[in-house]
Amino acid sequence: MEEMSHSTTKGLSNGLLFKMVIIKSIVGFLTLLFLFSSLFFCFDTQELYATYMSIQLLDLAQLFLHYGGHFLLPVVIAKIYFPTIRKKIAILMIMTIFVDLDHLLADPVFDPTRCSIWFHPLHSAPAIGIYALMLFVPNTYMRAVAIGLLLHMLVDRVDCLWM
Repeated sequence: MEEMSHSTTKGLSNGLLFKMVIIKSIVGFLTLLFLFSSLFFCFDTQELYATYMSIQLLDLAQLFLHYGGHFLLPVVIAKIYFPTIRKKIAILMIMTIFVDLDHLLADPVFDPTRCSIWFHPLHSAPAIGIYALMLFVPNTYMRAVAIGLLLHMLVDRVDCLWM
């Protein structure tokens, strides 16, 4: 009986640790995004303040839906569909954000009016076809990566429709 309560407490602390890592990752990413935008797009702090203060409510909703789709939705999917290995699956699905490295090949690297779907090589129809075929690989982790990549494409496409 004592052994059972110890494993439950250990599992609870691991769950809390996992949540803290996710939250710190999101905060770190948003901090880097803010620093990048302030260094490269606006050197005047008053202009920077005016730019961020003029964001409309719908822009904020789009921002939260977009990054929530990239970082929170994989956690929910992993928890529902892969309950026994949800942490590993959630991390794998979140790591598919690295598919956005293909944005570095574009000129300019960031264009708020550009839809990434069909534009960047890893967001193209052949790439999305390969991600769909990966669903049929008989390996749970490969399927999780495929789900993460397809979810990423879906979130980016919804973002394009929002424009």
